[in-house]
Amino acid sequence: MTATQSKSIMAFDFGTQKMGMAIGQSAIESANPLPLFVMKDGIPNWDQLLKIVKEWQPDLFIVGLPL
Repeated sequence: MTATQSKSIMAFDFGTQKMGMAIGQSAIESANPLPLFVMKDGIPNWDQLLKIVKEWQPDLFIVGLPL
């Protein structure tokens, strides 16, 4: 993939009860929120999370920690 091609980016903001997620496109510099992802004691359901990642097939990931 060259630098001029659009890249899809998936962003995560982890919390203890919920995780915010968004998917964006670098070419148009936009992002759209995905539904909140419920966590249990700060731990995601990894199978559900993998399903979402496979559905969107992002090129890059950004992980944040909201404080």
